[in-house]
Amino acid sequence: MKKNILTFLSTVLLISVVQSQEMTTHDVMRYNQTDINGTARYKGISGAMGAIGADLSALQINPAGGALSNFNTASFSMFYTNKNNKSKYLSNDESDKYSGLEIGQVGAVFVFNNSKKDATLKKFSVALNYQNSTNFNNNVSLFGTGQTNSLGDYFLQAANNNHIPFDYINSNQITQGYGQAGYYGGLSAQQAFLGYHSGLISPVTNQDGVYKANYSQADTFEQGRLIQSTGNRGYFSANLSGQLGERFYLGVNANLHTLDYTQSSVAYQGTTTQNQELIRFDNYLYTYGNGFSFQVGAIAKVTDNLNVGLAYESPTWYTLHDELSQGLATQFENNAINSIYPSFLNIYEKYKLKTPSKYSASLAYFISENFLISSDYILTDYSSNKFKPTSDPLYQQINTTISDVLKNTSEARIGMEYQIKRLTLRAGYRFVESPYKETKYLGDLNSYSLGIGYSFDASRLDLAYGYSNQHFKTSLVDMTLNNLYPVSDIKTKQNTINLTYTMYF
Repeated sequence: MKKNILTFLSTVLLISVVQSQEMTTHDVMRYNQTDINGTARYKGISGAMGAIGADLSALQINPAGGALSNFNTASFSMFYTNKNNKSKYLSNDESDKYSGLEIGQVGAVFVFNNSKKDATLKKFSVALNYQNSTNFNNNVSLFGTGQTNSLGDYFLQAANNNHIPFDYINSNQITQGYGQAGYYGGLSAQQAFLGYHSGLISPVTNQDGVYKANYSQADTFEQGRLIQSTGNRGYFSANLSGQLGERFYLGVNANLHTLDYTQSSVAYQGTTTQNQELIRFDNYLYTYGNGFSFQVGAIAKVTDNLNVGLAYESPTWYTLHDELSQGLATQFENNAINSIYPSFLNIYEKYKLKTPSKYSASLAYFISENFLISSDYILTDYSSNKFKPTSDPLYQQINTTISDVLKNTSEARIGMEYQIKRLTLRAGYRFVESPYKETKYLGDLNSYSLGIGYSFDASRLDLAYGYSNQHFKTSLVDMTLNNLYPVSDIKTKQNTINLTYTMYF
């Protein structure tokens, strides 16, 4: 039967776009997670550089680290990512993968020393840097047999639970009718429109807003989903930091964030009996926008061997835009394929997202001139995510869900660096706690790293390897309320190689 489904998939044109169903906490966390994609030195010690500084990527933890630089410095970083995803859905295992090369970081810091020996401000630095904070590129597939809720139930529920009037969806003009359904009844009316015109549902006589199923409801189904995502989240940072006296450093960052995310999703279904019914539901979502945040930080040399750092990162205030297109195809026994692919792009009004602020504390202990150990501890309250305008009932609902489902979490990083003449060896570990209170739709993250660097007279070349694993859950269709389908548990193993060239001038 799976072969029949794949043949059916290949005969229908893929349109796609998401917010396809409803906005969920998965969407929120997508724009909150941060990878370690910067310099290879930063990657090599798992980002535990809040009290070390003197690295352009370290400024994202504590902006005071710019003043620990002794020379004008420029660096450029690339990283290669390989992601392997294994899913379990309805007792069946599937796997998929992604690999690609990305720009990780590019920037420079300029150091200005004060020639007056008795001056309080010993030096200050100015830095400009771009950092790739999240790589969205990925491929995920899931497939299983034994589900008793049909994919058609999603369209029936959207129509009946929202009492969509038949006039909203009774149009022979597919493109215009789909658009009008959205205008009058929102996304639920558009789902009802697709369900009706594909033959999945039909109105009950003399009961406006009530619909019945035309598909099999007394069956078990083979179901699956293919998800392909692309894009990244990054930021441009302007840093100003200074050294006060012999042991104190202060710094501030102003950050301009960019977000570009595309997801193509195909949910499909077939029956396990001789009653051959096939359904394919396509969604394509494009989310883009920008945001602003700032950071302040301080580092103190408590002793000649011990640095202590504290930093605050403000919320990121995003302005975001969503674009969505959808399509639905059905094939009932002995019937031709019925494709409903409106040539219509839903362009939604812009909205705002405020992500949580972060607090970090850092330690760096220099065991000798050649050997150091460092650690960072970061607190983030993900329940404080807020969509705006808060007067919108949809955003009120998702904000309440965020507050109920997400929690305050901690992140710990530890790293070491050992120098042998021109050669430097590095290692690190990173743990990020799941942001979910109960059901972990996004699990704990464990990450390990190794690095090596070689210094030339006026430059340095660094290489780092990182490995991480994390579970997350998804379903056949993204639904906040009344989810009809079991979740699929997906384990992602990620291997990353970072390469950085640094120049001193």
